[in-house]
Amino acid sequence: MQEALYHPRHGYYTAGVGDIGARGDFSTVASLHSVLGEAVASWAVARRGELLPGGRAHLIEIGGGSGQLARAVLRALGVRGRFSLRYHIVEVSAPLRRAQRTLLGRRRVRWHDTVDAALEAADGRALVFSNELVDAFPCHLLMRRDGEWREVGLRAAADRGVEEDGPLEDPRVLTELCSAPTALDAVADGQRCEVHLPYRDWLVRWLPGLRRGALLTIDYGDTVDALYRGRRSGTVRAYFRHLSLNGAAVYGRFGKQDVTADVNFTDLQAWGEAAGLQTRSLVSQEAFLRRWVPDLERRAESEPALAYVTHPAGAGSAFKVLEQAAGASLVLGRTRNPAPSR
Repeated sequence: MQEALYHPRHGYYTAGVGDIGARGDFSTVASLHSVLGEAVASWAVARRGELLPGGRAHLIEIGGGSGQLARAVLRALGVRGRFSLRYHIVEVSAPLRRAQRTLLGRRRVRWHDTVDAALEAADGRALVFSNELVDAFPCHLLMRRDGEWREVGLRAAADRGVEEDGPLEDPRVLTELCSAPTALDAVADGQRCEVHLPYRDWLVRWLPGLRRGALLTIDYGDTVDALYRGRRSGTVRAYFRHLSLNGAAVYGRFGKQDVTADVNFTDLQAWGEAAGLQTRSLVSQEAFLRRWVPDLERRAESEPALAYVTHPAGAGSAFKVLEQAAGASLVLGRTRNPAPSR
């Protein structure tokens, strides 16, 4: 999965992704409507005043996609908001960075190759957010066999990859670091689950650089108890020209299609707290949008795309929003074990 997504010459994100939206392999909420950008902008203005008072603050987007979310955020911030919040984008994909520069034009944005570089430019004081970033990380795919967890890998066979389970590549997937295997220990053989351990390792490398501020994570997924309920085959899938592919089709078109898995927010919350963040909320996308966009319900009556991204039976509940704060003395209204709003 790492090679299919991030091989320097042939990986999907490093070289293969062409566009996001109608002309790409998949759409994001930001490519369907500007409302997520409006909500992020409102959130950023509020948190900037609460957590980063005085002087200019910094807003860092990790993984800017096509740039549509950044455009919506910057537009919603207005002149005053853009003056008080300097916008940064961390982007490792050369094709996507080119698309962002083209779309954003002369807007005042700074690009960085790493989060560390962006945080250094912000002097460690920043509001950091991402949309559909965690699911773009490779994950460990585990399968229960004969009462034990084994890791699913690929064996080359002719012109295709064949699944083959074997010993765990990283024993940490069965420790307190990762909730899914522990939560599913009593399930029948054949159950699959995913662990985004590479994301965790990446997160803890740069997180000490965020001395003061907040981290907002938006992605599709759920808490561990809900994520695998009735999903014996796990959540790994691929997207090619808006087709959702499962089974053997996931391993085709190396570097030419997106490969992804749902995000386990139980792990994300725990990993952040272990690294010193404090959880403020974990809610559905619908709840997040309703909080930060006051006229949402009225607008949804006449805007079909807006109704779609907020619908509680679809994208509104499929996506979750996790907010965590950096700087223990700054946190107000902390919730220790929040459950997603439905």
